[in-house]
Amino acid sequence: MQIQVNQTTIKVLEGKEQLKQKKITGTRLATILGLNKFNTPFSAWAEMTGLYKPVIPDKYLKVGQVLEKPIIKSIEDMYDFNIKTFDKNEIKFDNFRENPIFGGMVDGIDEEKRTLVEIKTTNVKNKRFWDKQIPIEYWYQAQLYCELARLDEILFGVCFVEEQDYADPNNIPIDDRDIRIYPVEKADIKQEMQKAIEWYKRCILSYESPKFNPYNNRDMEIVKEIKKNWRNYICN
Repeated sequence: MQIQVNQTTIKVLEGKEQLKQKKITGTRLATILGLNKFNTPFSAWAEMTGLYKPVIPDKYLKVGQVLEKPIIKSIEDMYDFNIKTFDKNEIKFDNFRENPIFGGMVDGIDEEKRTLVEIKTTNVKNKRFWDKQIPIEYWYQAQLYCELARLDEILFGVCFVEEQDYADPNNIPIDDRDIRIYPVEKADIKQEMQKAIEWYKRCILSYESPKFNPYNNRDMEIVKEIKKNWRNYICN
């Protein structure tokens, strides 16, 4: 494979068949729109093409996996919900396989109440931020899945964990942790989805990146990693 590294873009010249064209999931939407303060459209492109693989600490993944079912049960008890969950292998890690551009996995749906349920875990120190506003990347995630699933309402169930919980997630005293419910009104994001579709066609299907910022440490870290992992590159 050969890639061309320009001053602010990267383009795949040969060997595109070795790469991927991942779909726009809910967690990527805000990033593609330039609204994620932690990641950039360039970082989304690098990940979606397979040129770069981000590393997510196992401790965060494990806590989320362990607590998802207890949080769902708490929501069912508090709201008298009947939440349908999905086997990741049965849906092949995508609730929206028929959609060629958008995809992702839904945590749960109450079909009778036509409500999307999103489960999150985060450090207790983030509680004050959640009480003020849903993090924008999660807000767009839920809005996208609500639109794709043709539902009417959104409900976040969030468990705020202590720092020591990450060391031993299987023994978190769930009854002693604060689980909060955040209802969110469904919004019209069709314009944002159309922008994302245009970005997908322009960047992912062509394997030509959006601009990276030479002064952004995150972007330059990814460029450096791509150069290291894919040594057959030319610079312009």
